[in-house]
Amino acid sequence: MRIFTVVDDNAAELESTAQQILALSPGAEIIKAASGEAALETLFARRVVPSLIFLDFKMGSGMNGLQLLGQLRQTRWLEGVPIAMLTEPVQDRDLVTFYRLGICSLLTKPVHGFELREAIRDFSQPARELTSASVVQGRGTYQRDRSAA
Repeated sequence: MRIFTVVDDNAAELESTAQQILALSPGAEIIKAASGEAALETLFARRVVPSLIFLDFKMGSGMNGLQLLGQLRQTRWLEGVPIAMLTEPVQDRDLVTFYRLGICSLLTKPVHGFELREAIRDFSQPARELTSASVVQGRGTYQRDRSAA
């Protein structure tokens, strides 16, 4: 089974990306999150390793895409998940930074079906559920800062 996570603070783009993925990968499950914090909370609560994460680079409030990427890479059971960054057009020096941080693909917004199809084809992996041991052995943890809420 394929489970894709889409993180975008723009509700219209979040829904558009999710619908395009479903059209390209019938039967897949989509985990949608409007913020980095919501994405981490959902992934930790669901205890699932997604097939591929589509992550918006510029999110307006809370954690931005790079901060979320850092959190994902510090969490042992999520560190190997392929991540496609969704962003506005960027300069070449920014591309180098993104790839050094471990993304598998950079998709320019608005995202088109052919870009999603290539990312899904080239990078997605089967999703899997976690066992208790997987979570206990993980080196990263996510604790929401409730004092800011």
